Amino acid sequence: MNKPKPNFLFFLLGRLAVGIPFGYVFILIAMHSLHFLSLSSQKAYWVDSTWEDHVGVFSKFDHGPKGNGSTFDYEFKNKSFGRVQSHGNLKIYGLVIGEKYIIKINPKDPSRYYPVNWKPVFTADEQTDTTTGTILKCEYLRDHTNYFFYNYKIPFDTISNYKIRYEYRYSDKIKVREQFLSPYNDATNKHITAGQRFMVVYLTKLPERAILYTDKVNGDGVR
Repeated sequence: MNKPKPNFLFFLLGRLAVGIPFGYVFILIAMHSLHFLSLSSQKAYWVDSTWEDHVGVFSKFDHGPKGNGSTFDYEFKNKSFGRVQSHGNLKIYGLVIGEKYIIKINPKDPSRYYPVNWKPVFTADEQTDTTTGTILKCEYLRDHTNYFFYNYKIPFDTISNYKIRYEYRYSDKIKVREQFLSPYNDATNKHITAGQRFMVVYLTKLPERAILYTDKVNGDGVR
């Protein structure tokens, strides 16, 4: 949880009380005002109900092989957008080129979009297979949402605090991946622990691309 911020007015009065020069106080006021204006100017790009859900294809690693990237290819109203860097980041281990995620696109400016980090998807034309995945770690990234919201202006509904690391087997190979879980399944997420087993769906021609479903157990059906 974020600690409550001290009242700015009381802070300034306190500084004046101990004899800090007025010029220093004026600089603080100016910096505070500029920060507020900066936040206000960003509001035009925050997601609202007019933004549309589409499928984006992850196309480029921006910060190395561990998935700290957020560049996608996508289409909007029959127009292709190639290798457009998003305003959000996917920070997960195991991310591979070609992964598909739901992205929210600003219809007034389709070059602006956010990947929904907890909504990886397969499309109907992709051939998949199933296996069983074992949870290695489930963590709640405390203040993760607030950090990205205030520092990168990423909307709350596009990011999740819950991240799992899991392993699964295909063709006698073991793969380890990470995945964010829906922030709307808070009650369920809190009970996921290491060792639990769930269904994993993976792409037949690229088994490194996979999605674990926490509502399906051992690959045998719905819980």
